[in-house]
Amino acid sequence: TESYQSIRTNILFSSSKPIKTMVITSSAMSEGKTTTASNVAQVMAAAGDKVLLIDADMRRPRVHKIFGIENEGGLSAYLVGMKEIGDLVSKTTMANLDIINAGHTPPVPVELLNSPRLGELIKWAGEHYDRVIIDAPPYMVVTDSAIIAQHTDAALLVANGDRTPRDQVKNCVLSLKKININVLGIILNNVDISRGGYYRYGYTYSYYRSYRAYRSSYRSAYKSAYKSA
Repeated sequence: TESYQSIRTNILFSSSKPIKTMVITSSAMSEGKTTTASNVAQVMAAAGDKVLLIDADMRRPRVHKIFGIENEGGLSAYLVGMKEIGDLVSKTTMANLDIINAGHTPPVPVELLNSPRLGELIKWAGEHYDRVIIDAPPYMVVTDSAIIAQHTDAALLVANGDRTPRDQVKNCVLSLKKININVLGIILNNVDISRGGYYRYGYTYSYYRSYRAYRSSYRSAYKSAYKSA
């Protein structure tokens, strides 16, 4: 929870102008981008922002599974003209958080994303929500993310700290910047800080471990005192 709250804070202070629409992608598959996008969306909604989470990964959609909704209609149906914007939004059980699911996988997703309707949707979302988070396919695997990012204020890159090659992440960042995408930063995912070699990682781990122990002992002492009273 602390990590995602920190990400939210960094997003808020990462740019001189407000970041309303952002795409979250990765350099390769299975880096945790969908989980990250979903959790960032929930943290922002919990803080009071009106948030829309869009699943634009029509090749491997997963947002609907995380939130337990059907993957009917959705983005793909809108892009081919079968649905209008008003028919896309699904409510979640969490206040302030809405979802647009990906819908059925089209034969060639990139052709649909090149439609002017995508830009119209993101523009509409930016006018009706405080934050719009778009879960996009891996950037270095397909070109979908590059198309989507052109319509947003910024991009966040998720990298698996346990196995993603550093050069691969660097190349992804450079490639995004070449097409004038505002890269806010990299979210390092799946890192075991207990075995980190850097002092700050070890310190952070020790701090939170000590804090949890202190909080536990404090609560025990408080309960004992309360019972005695």
